[in-house]
Amino acid sequence: MGGTVTGAVTGKALDFYCGRVEQGLIRLERERVEQETQERERLLKERIEKEELAQERLEDRVGSVNFSFPLVITRIQSRTIAKV
Repeated sequence: MGGTVTGAVTGKALDFYCGRVEQGLIRLERERVEQETQERERLLKERIEKEELAQERLEDRVGSVNFSFPLVITRIQSRTIAKV
């Protein structure tokens, strides 16, 4: 009977230990997933900011070109009319 009690206690201790190890592994996995999620969100945010900045720069360039664009068309039209 002593072996049965010792085996039961050992089994309970192993169950407890395995449960603790499993909880630790689950916690580590959650932390890893959270870090990966945060990294993906950070990279996405950086990409969006870069794209917005590039769009603003493009709009600034286009805006500065628009002021002279009608003049260019007028000159082209004048040359075309003069040749005809």
